Amino acid sequence: MYSIIKTAKENGLHPFRYLKYLFGQFPRASGFPGSERTGTLYALLLNFL
Repeated sequence: MYSIIKTAKENGLHPFRYLKYLFGQFPRASGFPGSERTGTLYALLLNFL
């Protein structure tokens, strides 16, 4: 998580908005192991934001 926030800052992005964008992409993700659980992970991460 730290590296994602650090990279966002270094690229002039607002870290909170960038994380919201990334987590918003999770429900659309597929084709990788565990993708069927993405919705649950997404819900848990949203509770952090």
